[in-house]
Amino acid sequence: MIRWLAVIPLLLAPSVGFAANPNATAEKEARSYLQPCKQDAEDARQLCLLHQRNFIEQYVYAKANDRSGQGSTAYSFDTRHKDDDLSWLGMPQNQIQACAWRRVISQIAGSKSAPDASRVAQNACEVLQPHEQTLALRRANELVRELRTHPAATPKAGWEPKVPGLVELFPPKELDSTAEPLTADGP
Repeated sequence: MIRWLAVIPLLLAPSVGFAANPNATAEKEARSYLQPCKQDAEDARQLCLLHQRNFIEQYVYAKANDRSGQGSTAYSFDTRHKDDDLSWLGMPQNQIQACAWRRVISQIAGSKSAPDASRVAQNACEVLQPHEQTLALRRANELVRELRTHPAATPKAGWEPKVPGLVELFPPKELDSTAEPLTADGP
């Protein structure tokens, strides 16, 4: 009898996948799609890291039900943009994911959405083979279920994911309490 009482809290605990912070989970998931930046030139490597930070940020917003973030995420995954090949930036181009995210946008927006969302989803998915379309539909359904039951929170203003090695071009401005005002007369 005592053994069963010890097991009851384990049965009542939330599943491990949803016990974690949804934002941290979304950020970790986004990072798992990225490839390392391997550019030789430092400016190209920094551009790669900056794009990756933007992808992570938009992915977290997408998981927080932000339609713009969902659209950016779908675009990043889309392989059909020949002029905008993001693979050299370590971006996760995957048409199954692009199709799934386009379906999410269409399903969540529902009747509130312009018919454009359905057309864009159809265009993103029509290039897939039948078995890939099945995978995309399954992924879209998983995402919709997650977004309806355990969405990430909209990040706080000014939040940006940390990307090791990225040099901040515009670091946050902090006041120097020892600075004196500049004058036209000089010191």
